[in-house]
Amino acid sequence: MACILFVDDDPFTLETYARMMSLTPHQALLASDAATALQMLKRETVDLVVLDHRLQGDDGFQALRAIRDLPQGKEVPVVMVSAGHESLGEVALRAGAQAYRCKPLFLQELLDLLEELTA
Repeated sequence: MACILFVDDDPFTLETYARMMSLTPHQALLASDAATALQMLKRETVDLVVLDHRLQGDDGFQALRAIRDLPQGKEVPVVMVSAGHESLGEVALRAGAQAYRCKPLFLQELLDLLEELTA
Protein backbone atom coordinates (compact mmCIF):
# COMPACT_ATOMS: atom_id res chain seq x y z
CA MET A 1 0.00 0.00 0.00
CA ALA A 2 1.31 3.42 -0.97
CA CYS A 3 0.58 6.81 0.52
CA ILE A 4 -0.15 9.55 -2.01
CA LEU A 5 -0.29 13.22 -1.07
CA PHE A 6 -2.61 15.26 -3.28
CA VAL A 7 -2.09 19.02 -3.22
CA ASP A 8 -4.77 21.14 -4.89
CA ASP A 9 -6.68 24.25 -3.82
CA ASP A 10 -9.91 23.06 -5.45
CA PRO A 11 -12.06 21.11 -2.95
CA PHE A 12 -13.89 19.26 -5.73
CA THR A 13 -10.60 18.03 -7.19
CA LEU A 14 -9.39 16.84 -3.79
CA GLU A 15 -12.68 15.03 -3.22
CA THR A 16 -12.35 13.39 -6.63
CA TYR A 17 -8.85 12.17 -5.78
CA ALA A 18 -10.09 10.84 -2.43
CA ARG A 19 -12.94 8.95 -4.09
CA MET A 20 -10.63 7.49 -6.74
CA MET A 21 -8.18 6.30 -4.11
CA SER A 22 -10.97 4.73 -2.04
CA LEU A 23 -11.25 2.20 -4.88
CA THR A 24 -7.65 1.11 -4.29
CA PRO A 25 -5.68 -0.20 -1.31
CA HIS A 26 -3.66 3.03 -1.26
CA GLN A 27 -3.95 5.87 1.23
CA ALA A 28 -4.75 9.42 0.12
CA LEU A 29 -3.60 12.48 2.03
CA LEU A 30 -5.24 15.74 0.99
CA ALA A 31 -3.79 19.24 1.25
CA SER A 32 -5.38 22.41 -0.06
CA ASP A 33 -2.22 24.51 0.14
CA ALA A 34 1.55 24.23 0.17
CA ALA A 35 1.93 24.89 3.90
CA THR A 36 -0.39 22.00 4.79
CA ALA A 37 1.37 19.73 2.31
CA LEU A 38 4.76 20.54 3.82
CA GLN A 39 3.48 19.77 7.33
CA MET A 40 2.10 16.43 6.11
CA LEU A 41 5.40 15.57 4.46
CA LYS A 42 7.18 16.22 7.76
CA ARG A 43 4.80 13.89 9.66
CA GLU A 44 3.94 11.15 7.18
CA THR A 45 5.85 8.74 4.97
CA VAL A 46 4.67 9.70 1.49
CA ASP A 47 5.37 7.60 -1.60
CA LEU A 48 4.12 10.06 -4.23
CA VAL A 49 3.03 13.71 -4.38
CA VAL A 50 0.48 14.87 -6.95
CA LEU A 51 0.88 18.65 -7.03
CA ASP A 52 -1.29 21.18 -8.86
CA HIS A 53 0.76 23.86 -10.57
CA ARG A 54 -1.64 26.57 -9.36
CA LEU A 55 -2.27 26.93 -5.66
CA GLN A 56 -3.90 29.76 -3.80
CA GLY A 57 -1.18 31.93 -2.28
CA ASP A 58 1.61 29.87 -3.86
CA ASP A 59 2.32 28.38 -7.18
CA GLY A 60 3.16 24.74 -7.60
CA PHE A 61 6.74 25.51 -8.56
CA GLN A 62 7.33 27.32 -5.25
CA ALA A 63 5.72 24.38 -3.47
CA LEU A 64 7.93 21.95 -5.38
CA ARG A 65 11.07 23.85 -4.34
CA ALA A 66 9.88 23.83 -0.72
CA ILE A 67 9.23 20.08 -0.91
CA ARG A 68 12.72 19.48 -2.28
CA ASP A 69 14.20 21.55 0.56
CA LEU A 70 12.80 19.12 3.14
CA PRO A 71 14.96 16.11 4.04
CA GLN A 72 11.90 13.89 3.42
CA GLY A 73 11.13 15.66 0.16
CA LYS A 74 14.40 15.16 -1.66
CA GLU A 75 13.55 11.67 -2.90
CA VAL A 76 9.76 11.57 -3.03
CA PRO A 77 8.48 11.49 -6.62
CA VAL A 78 6.35 14.48 -7.58
CA VAL A 79 3.82 14.56 -10.42
CA MET A 80 2.83 18.10 -11.31
CA VAL A 81 -0.63 18.50 -12.81
CA SER A 82 -2.34 21.38 -14.55
CA ALA A 83 -5.61 22.14 -16.27
CA GLY A 84 -4.56 22.11 -19.89
CA HIS A 85 -1.19 23.79 -19.81
CA GLU A 86 0.92 21.24 -21.68
CA SER A 87 3.64 23.84 -22.23
CA LEU A 88 4.43 23.70 -18.51
CA GLY A 89 5.55 20.08 -18.73
CA GLU A 90 9.15 20.81 -19.61
CA VAL A 91 9.33 23.56 -16.99
CA ALA A 92 7.95 21.17 -14.35
CA LEU A 93 10.52 18.50 -15.19
CA ARG A 94 13.37 21.02 -15.06
CA ALA A 95 12.06 22.23 -11.70
CA GLY A 96 12.37 18.74 -10.24
CA ALA A 97 9.08 16.98 -10.92
CA GLN A 98 9.37 13.40 -12.16
CA ALA A 99 6.30 13.70 -14.36
CA TYR A 100 3.76 16.20 -15.64
CA ARG A 101 0.17 15.51 -16.60
CA CYS A 102 -2.81 17.59 -17.69
CA LYS A 103 -6.04 17.33 -15.74
CA PRO A 104 -8.17 15.40 -15.45
CA LEU A 105 -5.97 12.69 -14.02
CA PHE A 106 -7.77 9.35 -14.27
CA LEU A 107 -7.44 6.47 -11.83
CA GLN A 108 -5.59 4.09 -14.14
CA GLU A 109 -3.17 6.83 -15.17
CA LEU A 110 -2.53 7.59 -11.51
CA LEU A 111 -1.94 3.93 -10.69
CA ASP A 112 0.42 3.59 -13.66
CA LEU A 113 2.38 6.64 -12.47
CA LEU A 114 2.54 5.25 -8.94
CA GLU A 115 3.94 1.96 -10.22
CA GLU A 116 6.38 3.65 -12.59
CA LEU A 117 7.71 6.22 -10.14
CA THR A 118 7.93 4.08 -7.02
CA ALA A 119 9.33 0.89 -8.58
